[in-house]
Amino acid sequence: MGSNTTTTASVLEVITLFDKKNPLIPEVVRHLMSIRTDNHWSTTRDTAAVIKAISYQLLGKGDQKVNEDYRLELNGKILKEGKFTKDDLLKLQEYAVSISDFNIGGESDLRITKSGDGNLYYNINLKYYLPFSKIEPSEQGMVVVREFVDSKGKILPIDTINENTEVWVRLIIVTPEERYFVVIEDTLPAGLESVNESLKNVGVLNKERPNAKEKGNQLLYFEHKEYHDDRTTLFANYLPAGVYEVMYRARATTPGRYHHPPAQAYQMYVPDVSGHSEGGWLEVK
Repeated sequence: MGSNTTTTASVLEVITLFDKKNPLIPEVVRHLMSIRTDNHWSTTRDTAAVIKAISYQLLGKGDQKVNEDYRLELNGKILKEGKFTKDDLLKLQEYAVSISDFNIGGESDLRITKSGDGNLYYNINLKYYLPFSKIEPSEQGMVVVREFVDSKGKILPIDTINENTEVWVRLIIVTPEERYFVVIEDTLPAGLESVNESLKNVGVLNKERPNAKEKGNQLLYFEHKEYHDDRTTLFANYLPAGVYEVMYRARATTPGRYHHPPAQAYQMYVPDVSGHSEGGWLEVK
């Protein structure tokens, strides 16, 4: 369950405890802050390790003098400016710039400057969105297949459904090796919502069924299940090698044509081991 982020945070914690003036500390903090995604790190373990290490680092500074002014400029135009003091150590300032404000096809000059005492940490993130089209399946250690089936098990078209119709969403997950801390997440299109009830079937399709304790007719691999308006999420602490089938009900609620993102499976602490189904469009008639 280790990762580069957790290891780096642990090293920062040790250096902070035994060598508070080590010149590597600011560089390590800067690196950790730069690999965040939406103010958190890749996993809950990574996030906890980084917050702990940076907390030690802030405590190790003691009453460090912080009194600085900052300014954000784009092509000579001031976008934002302000001031940080010792009371603002955990204060976060955000500013979004539209791509239209840049020189399209040319160079732009984005500057962040500061004056005064203290360190100024910042991130610059670029986000863009491509036109949505059909998404092909991906296999990186796990395979995910998604189907719509009726109550008799007949496979239905996955691109159209009638309003007020209930279908079974069947997810087939294949892993050639045993996995730990597996997340399965199926994002529903806007016109559908999952039916919050016990899973109909969590079983193994291969002939040699993995040995597991049973509760009723449900295997205990997926201990935690969440039903949301926009997605269904399952979590397994341990998943032996095999082929698994998960089924849950969904209801078409609102007519329209919607994006249908892929269903995905991944190891929470080794996100490179993953897979997702195809994605595309779904029309509710």
